[in-house]
Amino acid sequence: ADKLIRIYALEKSDFSFTLPATYRQLEPGDVVTITTDEAEHVLRLVSVNQTADGRLECSARPSSASTYTSIAQGGGGQQGVATIPLPGATVGLLIDCPVIDETLQDASGFVLALNGYSPDWRGGSMFRSLDGGQTFDELQALSGRSSFGFASTFLSASSCNLIQRGGTLTVSLVGGTLESVTEAQMLNGANVAAYGVDGRWEIVRFQNVTLNGDGSYTLDTFWRGDSGTEWATGLHVAGDYFVLMTDPDMAFVSVPSDSIGQPRNYRAVTFGASIDSAANQPFTYAGVNFETLSGVHPVGTRSAGDLTINWTRRTRTGGAWRDYVDAAIGEAAESYSVDIMQGAAVVRTLTSATPSVVYYSVDQVTDFGTPQSSVVARIYQISSVVGRGYPLEATL
Repeated sequence: ADKLIRIYALEKSDFSFTLPATYRQLEPGDVVTITTDEAEHVLRLVSVNQTADGRLECSARPSSASTYTSIAQGGGGQQGVATIPLPGATVGLLIDCPVIDETLQDASGFVLALNGYSPDWRGGSMFRSLDGGQTFDELQALSGRSSFGFASTFLSASSCNLIQRGGTLTVSLVGGTLESVTEAQMLNGANVAAYGVDGRWEIVRFQNVTLNGDGSYTLDTFWRGDSGTEWATGLHVAGDYFVLMTDPDMAFVSVPSDSIGQPRNYRAVTFGASIDSAANQPFTYAGVNFETLSGVHPVGTRSAGDLTINWTRRTRTGGAWRDYVDAAIGEAAESYSVDIMQGAAVVRTLTSATPSVVYYSVDQVTDFGTPQSSVVARIYQISSVVGRGYPLEATL
């Protein structure tokens, strides 16, 4: 700025003059010295035009080498950022499990969690393709970090009859945090997590959390097999996912019921990144939140060789058991099927609209050749959306 101001002040005068043809090597930008009777002028040629008789008609402005050197001191300006943030890739998890919000138990959809390994991750979106990966549509965006990660140890099978006070689980999160709660808070719905992988999620609750020196957490005191998932308690391995379902930075993604059983490709994309920056995640929504819970307390009674099988049903919705009050059916209609087993083979299927069936002696003779002293039965409640639920298997 200092140089420009001095140049503008110096060049406020214009000069015109004519030179003979002997100076035809001159061109605009050259600096020449013109001596007149009044003074000696140092000028910068602005234009040089040759006339028909060879003379040079020139226009010029004053020039001084000192104007191109300045001792002015500039301001400090603003300091730029020391590092460029790298948002990194988005880690997306699609969770097909019983939902903890009862208002969504009859809604078709699954749970979505998003996070990133980079500390500068700024959120992302889950995209879905309905045409085998040719095109993708945005399904859900999340700007907060969902609390999920991996368990480096595993919990053993549980009877799920009592709060499990022995055993611990070590969890490392991709992002988010875990905190301890009181036993009363746990029993009233705090610290609910999905533990496992697709096809064998167990819903657990946990009370105590200890932060380890390496950033992992050690959990203890569990409510196992919540929401009818006791069948999955013995299926865990090291490396299973651990997802805090009570984290508000999660989303329930509604999808049409006709998408149940349909394989789709999904992509988790960081905000601002191209859809091509993410890899396909194959996922098939199986409608697990519609799966009916297995019955409990099977009882077999005999009369003249006929075997009456009774059980107590459970419900996906409608709350817990109460004295002298039946739990809500939770389905469009009450319906059951009972498989009579011979090893791994089904020899007969009985159906009923109540939690009771009769396996007649004559049918036992047909199936086994003689009335049976005991039989193995698998009992299913039927969902109008996804069919058979989780089985209750008993020897009666």
